[in-house]
Amino acid sequence: MASRVLPWLHRAAGGGAVVLIGDPGRAYLPAGLERLATYEVRSSRELEATDVTAAAVYTFTAGGR
Repeated sequence: MASRVLPWLHRAAGGGAVVLIGDPGRAYLPAGLERLATYEVRSSRELEATDVTAAAVYTFTAGGR
């Protein structure tokens, strides 16, 4: 899915749209993203190894990809 969505998001950002991407703390993120904010969010021990995990909001850096 990312291979189809990322080019669309890049075009939107290039056209002047503010593109925000939320990430629940995955190990891999595409290059060219700038972290805007980090939040501590409650999690479930059934899903994560902890009760609190970090989530972040990103946007595309100037210059894109």
